Formats: sequence, C-alpha cells, structure tokens
Amino acid sequence: MSLFELAWTLGCVVLASAFGLWRFMYIAPRVGLMDRPNQRSQHTRATPVGAGIVPAVAFAASLWLWVPSSQGAGLPMGVFAVLIVVLAVLGLLDDRFNLPSAPRLLAYFLACGGVTYLGLPGMHTVLAMVLAVFFTWHVNAYNFMDGLDGLAVTQALVVACGMGMAAYYLPVSSPVLPWVCVLLVAALLPLWVINWPPARVFMGDSGAVSVGLALAIIAVLALREDLRLFAVWWILMAPFLTDTSATLFIRLMQGKAPHVAHREHAYQRLARRTDSALQINVALLVMHLLWQFPLVVWMLASADAVWIPVILAPIPTLIAVAHLQRRAYTAHPG
Repeated sequence: MSLFELAWTLGCVVLASAFGLWRFMYIAPRVGLMDRPNQRSQHTRATPVGAGIVPAVAFAASLWLWVPSSQGAGLPMGVFAVLIVVLAVLGLLDDRFNLPSAPRLLAYFLACGGVTYLGLPGMHTVLAMVLAVFFTWHVNAYNFMDGLDGLAVTQALVVACGMGMAAYYLPVSSPVLPWVCVLLVAALLPLWVINWPPARVFMGDSGAVSVGLALAIIAVLALREDLRLFAVWWILMAPFLTDTSATLFIRLMQGKAPHVAHREHAYQRLARRTDSALQINVALLVMHLLWQFPLVVWMLASADAVWIPVILAPIPTLIAVAHLQRRAYTAHPG
C-alpha cells in the first residue's frame, strides 16, 4: 500500500468516527443516553453517554474493509468486527437500561473465547480457556477503569501506538497487527478530543467493553507473532490491570462484595484528592513515558531480560494503590 492509500484509509476512518460522534451528541439527549451525576460520579453535569458505539463501529468496519483475510493469514477479521459491534451494542443497551451483570459477563466471555479460539486455533484447549478467562477479566477491568474524563481512551491510544511501534521494530511477519493498531488509533482520535477533560461526551460501557475487546484482539495478534509482543502488551496494559486487580484483591480481603460498584480504584482516589481529571491523564502519560515505554525498549533490546521488564511493569501502580489505601485507612480506620 502506498503512502497516499494509507493516508486516505486512515483519513476515512477518522472522518467517519468524527461525523458519527457529531451526530451522536445531537441524538443522545433525545433517546435518554445521558449520564446524570450521582454519589459515585466524578462529573457534575449531565453528559451524553454511550458515544463509544461510534468509534467501535468505525473500527469494526475498517477491519472488515481494509484487513481482508488475504492479508490476515487466514484470520477471520470479519468475525472479529462482528464481535466488537455486538459488545458495543450490548454496552449501549447497558448505558441506557442498566442491564444485569451476569449476562454481560457471559457475553464478554463468549466474545473473548471466540477471539482466542479463532485467533489462536492451534493452542491447547486448557491454555485457550485460561486466556479467554483472562481476556474476559481484561474487558471487565477496562470497563471499571472508564470512570474519569479521557483516561480509558488515552490508555487505549497509548497501547495501540506502542504495540504498532513494537511490531514495526521487531518486525512482524504479517502486516495485520500494525494495521489493526493504526486503525484503532484512527477510530479513537475524534473521541479522544471530545472526551479529554473536561469531557463533552462519555464513551460509556459501549466504548469501554468494545475497546477492551479490540485491545484483547491486539494481544491475540501479538501472541501469533512473537511472545515478546505479548510482553509489550502486558507492560503497556499494566497500569489498568494492576489498579483493577489490586483494588479487587484488597476489597475481597476486607470482606467487601466484588460486584458492588465503588470509588476505591487508585485513579478515583487520586481524582478526589486532586479534583482534576486532567492531572490524572497527564500522570498516566508521564508514567508511560518514564516507566512503561523504557521497559518496553529494554525488553525488545535485550534477548536475555525479556521477563524482568514484565515483572517490573506493575510497580508504580502497586505503589500508588498501596499508598492511597494506607491514607484511606489512616483517615477512616476500620
């Protein structure tokens, strides 16, 4: 593909996403897709929610149209696209009607199981099941972390950009992984602009679960290419996965129900302390710049230290979770 064709393709995805978001902001209030502040909210005014359906559809359509099976080494990109849209629609229904958690988790598992089975067809059944459960947790965790202006979209863009650059560096045997990464970036850029603090629109569950699945697809494509690429994915995802996993573990140790909504994630505690979503987004970018990306460079440059950066990746987030938990306990013992 020529540079002109690449620019044309990405431009079409960006424009389609931007136009869809513009129309969504007009339609959302008329169909009840408004997030009104409550005791757990970080925002103070009613805001359109569910806008993530737009970049999800734009990304899925781009997978279908511009990553054909002939380039995908037999990968069913059309099926992946359908799964993304299904989760996006399910998330939109949840944004509007607040669906029960059990059927949503089942849908996440079926989608992640489909991605794992179709993307890694030769994998042992037990290992494939473990990966499906892990990716289900990843999708749900990504949804947990979508509670602050800009944060989840910023994380997705960082991961997609980082994975694309890592795939270019190695390089990979198939163009599918870098293609998927740049298409995801193109679909999310317009949402990032209007979701950046102060957000004019929220992507909602529709965006969080579909983006979570898109990132899981990137992880599966990485596993097909090179285990080091999956290590890169883990290093870049570590801030989100560590915050959700560590917070859940602490709540379980305290005897709290894991499924009950709360405001105890590290990013939520930091947001209340700083009263600034912008500062938390900047802090996330700084963490990636000063910790996650150097670990990625170290891992890719050293054949003898692949797993050391993987082990080190969660450390800053773990420190933040522990520090904020200690402060919360000191302020409210017991």
